[in-house]
Amino acid sequence: QSTFLYKFVRRKVGSMNLVIPLAGVDKNFEDKGTIKCLVDVSGKPVIQRIAESRPFSFSKAIFILLRKHQNQYAIDTKLRGLFGDKITIVWAEKETDGAPQSILLAEHLINNNEPLLIDLADQYLDLHGFIISLKLAWDNRDAKRYSS
Repeated sequence: QSTFLYKFVRRKVGSMNLVIPLAGVDKNFEDKGTIKCLVDVSGKPVIQRIAESRPFSFSKAIFILLRKHQNQYAIDTKLRGLFGDKITIVWAEKETDGAPQSILLAEHLINNNEPLLIDLADQYLDLHGFIISLKLAWDNRDAKRYSS
């Protein structure tokens, strides 16, 4: 399933900017000695489970991370271990006012000639039915859409 979805999306979208802001602070997790994206869910970090639910790869993503999390959790090493050395990391030196402000830290890395996907990466998504709908729409894109 995921191989089909990945190939379909890459064939239709081509290259894209993928930005994943992970610079937020959640006291509920940090008080327990971790951060949300690294929480273990059935033997895997939640960020890995989320990445596996996507029809695209995180291997060339731009991650926005909080420097404090690097100092406490060595998050860059963990993300590179999961997604490889081609990921790009942008460091937020202090907490931002949310994902939009975090994303602006990577503005200089975004290629405006390619689509931009911002993945908030704290939601597991079952996209199988959605991608099939996209495929049907793509395959029928020249069909008459409305009749009078």
